Amino acid sequence: AYHREKMLLCKQEEAGIQLNAEQADWRYDTDDESDDQ
Repeated sequence: AYHREKMLLCKQEEAGIQLNAEQADWRYDTDDESDDQ
């Protein structure tokens, strides 16, 4: 049970890292658009 919980935590962390990376890319894209105007 302990090992399974640890694997779940790792998967949740990976998903969180991917989410943060996507948000960072989105912010970067919107910054570029505001600079052009």
